Amino acid sequence: LQDGVNVSIDTIVTISSYADTDYDYSAYKNWGAEALDIGGYREYLKAQNVTKQIAVAVLDTGINTAHEVFTDRFLTDSNGIVGYSYYNSTYTYSGYSFEDDRGHGTHVAGIICSLTPSNVKILPIKVMNSYGKGTTTNIIAGVQRVSDVYSSSYTIACANLSLGGGADETSLNAYTSVF
Repeated sequence: LQDGVNVSIDTIVTISSYADTDYDYSAYKNWGAEALDIGGYREYLKAQNVTKQIAVAVLDTGINTAHEVFTDRFLTDSNGIVGYSYYNSTYTYSGYSFEDDRGHGTHVAGIICSLTPSNVKILPIKVMNSYGKGTTTNIIAGVQRVSDVYSSSYTIACANLSLGGGADETSLNAYTSVF
């Protein structure tokens, strides 16, 4: 457009996975731990005496807040677990709209919690619905929310987006413009 605004059609993003057979995973319960040299990472953190609370934003299908692996691992404030949802969860038992009704976000956050020290907290951002689908608009809005809202109050170490889908040039440009 003449005023420099780019317009694109929102695209659907879908979660997908594949099996990696390049590593022997017998030393760890989680896929990918050996490939990431988690043992070396833990030793590095121990040597650095890293104890400050940091958060990992998990932008996915939400998180099962009742799962035992997340005990004391969520980013919290006086209102409870800090998080946000762009889709209402079909599970309403906790009162949080970012409950995982697909399982993928819980899986991803569970790996993060089991491979990091207890000072690493999870910030759930539900950008995918109960079918494992979401839009680029909501994903970008989620990234912007982490950057613009939460990073001013919390130390956000990184964001995890284990998402897949069409990778056309317009979508890629939309994502990179957020960063």
